[in-house]
Order: sequence, then structure tokens, then C-alpha cells
Amino acid sequence: MIGGRAIVLLLALSPGLASAAEKTATFDYSGWHCARCGPGIEKALRKTKAVKSALATLDRVTVVYDDRFTDLDKLAAMIEAAAPGPFKVGA
Repeated sequence: MIGGRAIVLLLALSPGLASAAEKTATFDYSGWHCARCGPGIEKALRKTKAVKSALATLDRVTVVYDDRFTDLDKLAAMIEAAAPGPFKVGA
């Protein structure tokens, strides 16, 4: 029982060990002319277990994600699929 507590305590004191796969990515894009698309893109990204948080503004999307479950190309594709009308990540 003491050994189990030591492991839990170690993880609690070393957050880097528990979330080593968590990364942040920022995607610049073109094609938006108003802020109405942002909430839909954020919601679509957060539906996946890989995305911890998402914030969409008029010129970029910032995503905190677990790279064990997705990668930058998949995130960019999700953003493009969730945005209505012409929209291009990285443009």
C-alpha cells in the first residue's frame, strides 16, 4: 500500500510525467470573415479524446492535444472539415 501511494505522489508532484504527450499547436488560416465559425470549430475539435482544449479566433485556432491519439495533419483536417465555406489552414 505504501508503494502505491509513492507512485501516486510521484505523479502528482511531477505533472510532466503524467502529461508527457500533451502538446499545443496554433493553426493560422484564411477564409473567415466573422466570428460565427469559432464555436463550431471548437466544439468539433473537443469531441475527440485527443483534444484537451481548443480556442478559435478570427485568424487562428489554438489546440491543446494528446499526440498519442492525433497529429498536426489530422487536427488541420478536422478544422477544415468543421469550418463552413472556403477555409484553408496554413494559408
